[in-house]
Amino acid sequence: SWTGNFMSAGSTIGIGFESYAVNDNQIDGTNSLTYNGSDINGNWSATLITAGTIVLADGAGSIIWNANLTRVQTTGASSSNVNDDKFEISGTASGSASTGRSFDATITSPLVRDYSCIEHFTQGTIVFDTGIGPNKTLNFGSGSCDNEVTVSIAGIDYIIYI
Repeated sequence: SWTGNFMSAGSTIGIGFESYAVNDNQIDGTNSLTYNGSDINGNWSATLITAGTIVLADGAGSIIWNANLTRVQTTGASSSNVNDDKFEISGTASGSASTGRSFDATITSPLVRDYSCIEHFTQGTIVFDTGIGPNKTLNFGSGSCDNEVTVSIAGIDYIIYI
Protein backbone atom coordinates (compact mmCIF):
# COMPACT_ATOMS: atom_id res chain seq x y z
CA SER A 1 0.00 0.00 0.00
CA TRP A 2 1.07 3.57 -0.56
CA THR A 3 -0.39 6.75 0.90
CA GLY A 4 0.63 10.23 -0.26
CA ASN A 5 3.71 11.52 -2.05
CA PHE A 6 6.65 9.80 -0.36
CA MET A 7 8.60 13.02 0.12
CA SER A 8 5.65 14.56 2.03
CA ALA A 9 5.77 14.20 5.82
CA GLY A 10 3.42 11.48 7.00
CA SER A 11 3.40 9.50 3.74
CA THR A 12 3.60 5.74 4.24
CA ILE A 13 4.60 2.73 2.17
CA GLY A 14 3.37 -0.66 3.40
CA ILE A 15 4.53 -4.10 2.28
CA GLY A 16 3.17 -7.45 3.45
CA PHE A 17 3.23 -11.15 2.68
CA GLU A 18 0.17 -13.09 1.53
CA SER A 19 0.19 -16.88 1.35
CA TYR A 20 4.00 -16.95 1.06
CA ALA A 21 6.00 -20.02 2.04
CA VAL A 22 9.49 -21.37 1.51
CA ASN A 23 10.07 -25.11 2.03
CA ASP A 24 6.68 -25.29 3.80
CA ASN A 25 7.70 -22.55 6.26
CA GLN A 26 4.89 -19.94 6.29
CA ILE A 27 6.14 -16.33 6.24
CA ASP A 28 3.80 -13.61 7.47
CA GLY A 29 4.43 -9.99 8.25
CA THR A 30 4.36 -6.35 7.37
CA ASN A 31 6.78 -3.49 6.87
CA SER A 32 5.60 0.09 7.13
CA LEU A 33 7.93 2.95 6.14
CA THR A 34 6.79 6.45 7.09
CA TYR A 35 8.54 9.56 5.81
CA ASN A 36 8.90 11.96 8.77
CA GLY A 37 10.03 15.02 6.81
CA SER A 38 13.21 17.04 6.28
CA ASP A 39 15.10 19.62 8.28
CA ILE A 40 16.11 23.05 6.92
CA ASN A 41 19.20 21.50 5.27
CA GLY A 42 17.13 18.91 3.43
CA ASN A 43 18.28 16.02 5.64
CA TRP A 44 15.34 13.62 6.00
CA SER A 45 14.15 10.96 8.39
CA ALA A 46 11.90 7.93 8.09
CA THR A 47 10.55 5.33 10.51
CA LEU A 48 10.38 1.61 9.67
CA ILE A 49 8.02 -0.60 11.66
CA THR A 50 8.34 -4.34 11.04
CA ALA A 51 6.25 -7.21 12.39
CA GLY A 52 7.16 -10.64 11.07
CA THR A 53 6.56 -14.29 11.85
CA ILE A 54 7.89 -17.49 10.33
CA VAL A 55 5.78 -20.53 11.20
CA LEU A 56 8.12 -23.46 10.75
CA ALA A 57 7.06 -26.58 8.87
CA ASP A 58 5.90 -29.68 10.73
CA GLY A 59 4.92 -27.76 13.88
CA ALA A 60 8.54 -26.94 14.75
CA GLY A 61 7.56 -23.59 16.28
CA SER A 62 7.58 -19.96 15.19
CA ILE A 63 10.21 -17.26 14.86
CA ILE A 64 9.02 -13.73 15.62
CA TRP A 65 10.71 -10.41 14.75
CA ASN A 66 9.38 -6.93 15.55
CA ALA A 67 11.27 -3.67 15.08
CA ASN A 68 10.71 0.05 15.29
CA LEU A 69 13.66 1.89 13.73
CA THR A 70 14.18 5.50 12.72
CA ARG A 71 16.73 6.48 10.09
CA VAL A 72 17.86 10.13 10.04
CA GLN A 73 20.10 11.66 7.39
CA THR A 74 22.63 13.85 9.24
CA THR A 75 24.74 15.14 6.34
CA GLY A 76 24.87 15.14 2.56
CA ALA A 77 21.38 16.18 1.48
CA SER A 78 22.63 19.36 -0.18
CA SER A 79 25.05 17.44 -2.41
CA SER A 80 24.55 15.01 -5.29
CA ASN A 81 27.63 13.09 -4.08
CA VAL A 82 26.38 10.02 -2.22
CA ASN A 83 29.78 9.53 -0.56
CA ASP A 84 29.21 12.53 1.74
CA ASP A 85 25.91 11.14 3.07
CA LYS A 86 25.65 9.99 6.67
CA PHE A 87 22.68 8.40 8.41
CA GLU A 88 21.92 7.52 12.01
CA ILE A 89 19.68 4.60 12.94
CA SER A 90 18.00 4.35 16.33
CA GLY A 91 15.27 2.21 17.81
CA THR A 92 14.42 -1.18 19.21
CA ALA A 93 13.73 -4.74 18.11
CA SER A 94 12.31 -7.77 19.86
CA GLY A 95 11.25 -11.26 19.08
CA SER A 96 11.55 -14.90 19.89
CA ALA A 97 13.24 -18.02 18.58
CA SER A 98 11.38 -21.19 17.63
CA THR A 99 12.17 -22.49 21.13
CA GLY A 100 10.13 -19.63 22.58
CA ARG A 101 13.16 -17.84 24.02
CA SER A 102 12.65 -14.13 23.62
CA PHE A 103 15.08 -11.27 23.12
CA ASP A 104 15.14 -7.49 23.11
CA ALA A 105 17.64 -5.29 21.27
CA THR A 106 17.99 -1.57 21.95
CA ILE A 107 20.20 0.83 20.03
CA THR A 108 21.60 2.86 22.93
CA SER A 109 23.87 5.04 20.78
CA PRO A 110 22.76 5.61 17.16
CA LEU A 111 24.29 3.34 14.53
CA VAL A 112 26.09 5.51 12.00
CA ARG A 113 26.21 4.60 8.32
CA ASP A 114 28.79 6.78 6.58
CA TYR A 115 28.47 6.29 2.83
CA SER A 116 32.20 6.99 2.36
CA CYS A 117 32.55 3.69 4.28
CA ILE A 118 29.53 1.82 2.97
CA GLU A 119 30.59 -1.66 4.07
CA HIS A 120 30.29 -1.13 7.84
CA PHE A 121 28.63 0.91 10.53
CA THR A 122 31.28 3.35 11.75
CA GLN A 123 29.88 3.84 15.23
CA GLY A 124 26.98 3.04 17.53
CA THR A 125 25.97 0.61 20.23
CA ILE A 126 23.31 -2.11 20.52
CA VAL A 127 22.41 -3.85 23.79
CA PHE A 128 20.88 -7.35 23.60
CA ASP A 129 18.85 -8.84 26.42
CA THR A 130 18.16 -12.54 25.90
CA GLY A 131 16.72 -13.09 29.36
CA ILE A 132 19.56 -15.47 30.13
CA GLY A 133 22.82 -14.29 31.62
CA PRO A 134 24.11 -10.76 31.34
CA ASN A 135 23.23 -8.38 28.53
CA LYS A 136 25.44 -8.44 25.45
CA THR A 137 26.65 -5.13 23.99
CA LEU A 138 27.88 -4.60 20.44
CA ASN A 139 29.98 -1.47 19.98
CA PHE A 140 30.75 -0.45 16.39
CA GLY A 141 33.41 2.07 17.44
CA SER A 142 33.73 5.84 17.35
CA GLY A 143 33.87 6.64 13.65
CA SER A 144 36.67 4.61 12.06
CA CYS A 145 36.00 2.83 8.78
CA ASP A 146 36.91 -0.68 9.88
CA ASN A 147 35.26 -4.06 10.28
CA GLU A 148 35.94 -4.28 14.02
CA VAL A 149 33.15 -4.69 16.56
CA THR A 150 33.61 -4.99 20.30
CA VAL A 151 31.25 -7.43 22.00
CA SER A 152 31.02 -6.91 25.77
CA ILE A 153 29.61 -9.60 28.05
CA ALA A 154 29.80 -9.27 31.84
CA GLY A 155 32.61 -6.73 31.64
CA ILE A 156 34.75 -8.82 29.28
CA ASP A 157 35.41 -7.43 25.78
CA TYR A 158 35.76 -9.59 22.70
CA ILE A 159 36.87 -8.20 19.34
CA ILE A 160 35.14 -9.66 16.30
CA TYR A 161 35.57 -8.80 12.63
CA ILE A 162 32.58 -8.58 10.35
